[in-house]
Amino acid sequence: SNPFENDVKWEDIRIANGLDNSQVIWDWLGYWSNSSTLRTGKGYYFLAPSWVSSLHIPYNSKKTSLSYDTNSETSNSLTLSLYKEEQKSGSIQVLFHQEAKSGADKFDIPIPSGDFEKTGIRILPELIDNQRNRELFLDARSSVADGQSYRIRFTNRSGDLLRLQIEGVEHFPSSEIFLVIPRLHKKIDLKSAQNLDPGSETEQMTLLIGNI
Repeated sequence: SNPFENDVKWEDIRIANGLDNSQVIWDWLGYWSNSSTLRTGKGYYFLAPSWVSSLHIPYNSKKTSLSYDTNSETSNSLTLSLYKEEQKSGSIQVLFHQEAKSGADKFDIPIPSGDFEKTGIRILPELIDNQRNRELFLDARSSVADGQSYRIRFTNRSGDLLRLQIEGVEHFPSSEIFLVIPRLHKKIDLKSAQNLDPGSETEQMTLLIGNI
């Protein structure tokens, strides 16, 4: 938590402690939301790397970027977000970056446990990939190549009607993008349906990108 009287930007803390962009803080809003600011007197969840035992929180710092190319992140990503009316209730992102590696790497962003979530969405580990054993907010891979698949879990225990919004399909003009819901035997073309009703229960889905 931030013990000071003023809010502090997470970017300043990240740079002061030598952390890369994959190190984020999470705010609990009934679901997990990554935050750009450490608000005064408020607690956050931070999954520290093994070499970090404490965080230096600066008032002012010189910004020497330790991050990767964010332009690449913006132009090669797809975001799936849950909304209750116009209020966001969770999101995930898949990213393609030329420096991403197979298995876990510095671009992946783990998401905290969803045990207490009434609503949420997360990327599940691949069943055959022992290197990706954490649930993710962001899954980075090097390229679409011949096609990529992602196991996704959607949760809605709130009883409210939610909307699933897909953003970034325009970044993949030569690829097909589908969401498969095995239980319902549905395969939805996300290039023609970018707002969906995901249902009112826990659902496992598969996101497919590429030449399907």
